Amino acid sequence: NEPRWRIVQSWFYNHIFRLMFGLTYRDINGTPKLMTRTLYERSALISRQWFIDPELMLKAGQMDSRVAEVEIVWDKRIGGKSNVHLGTMWHFIKLMIKYRFKKNID
Repeated sequence: NEPRWRIVQSWFYNHIFRLMFGLTYRDINGTPKLMTRTLYERSALISRQWFIDPELMLKAGQMDSRVAEVEIVWDKRIGGKSNVHLGTMWHFIKLMIKYRFKKNID
């Protein structure tokens, strides 16, 4: 139920993520994320923006935690406006590069 442009953005972003980090998750920013308190605490997340979901998935993989993806069907938006746009995708990519090369992420 997402607009075509959002589907293209998501596809592009997820493919770049897979290439850059070698993980095969279908949707790195998919929600919700359920985890144990122990995983959360051991993750020591440093991201405070859009990259928090990918960082969590990367660290879960590094800790050999089991990760399962469950398809969620969203209803069509009936109000409000998405905050995701072309600039958001470029911001995601910038954060991926910073994280990949261990630069300061904020």
